[in-house]
Amino acid sequence: MCSSDLEVLVLDEPANGLDPAGRDQVHRTLTRLAAEGVAVLLSSHRMDDLAVLCEEVTLLATGRVVFSGTLAKLATEVGELDHRLRVREADAVAALVADRRDVRLLGRAGEDTLLLHGSSQALEALVGRVLADGLGLLEFAPVVTPLEAAFRSLVDRGAEVDA
Repeated sequence: MCSSDLEVLVLDEPANGLDPAGRDQVHRTLTRLAAEGVAVLLSSHRMDDLAVLCEEVTLLATGRVVFSGTLAKLATEVGELDHRLRVREADAVAALVADRRDVRLLGRAGEDTLLLHGSSQALEALVGRVLADGLGLLEFAPVVTPLEAAFRSLVDRGAEVDA
């Protein structure tokens, strides 16, 4: 059977346990099949694979659908994320955060790294201030991917409904 005969391909954890080269080969194959018009349905707990491969996701929590839609829609439903901010002047940035109500300092991960929680807009404004004040921005990144953060948030909400 060639791929042109396929209409739907259902896979469970297709890249689980593979080395990076094997994972990349699976991603290329699935991307090619989708481009050829094959409906590819994946079941996976690996958010990094889903973020790269999927246009739409359905998230389940305790046997219930807690979200179904595009990744863009999912990203808008996540109100706040945890981010890692590495700077040369961590104490000065921590003082900036202390003066804000829209960003919370969760802690530190080393001398130069702050863990922060806030909305995208609030964190963007803080980073702008760090840059404007010349406090030495080294890195700004989510602690987990936005897809994983959304999954955690929605699963937590689903668990609250069951409680």
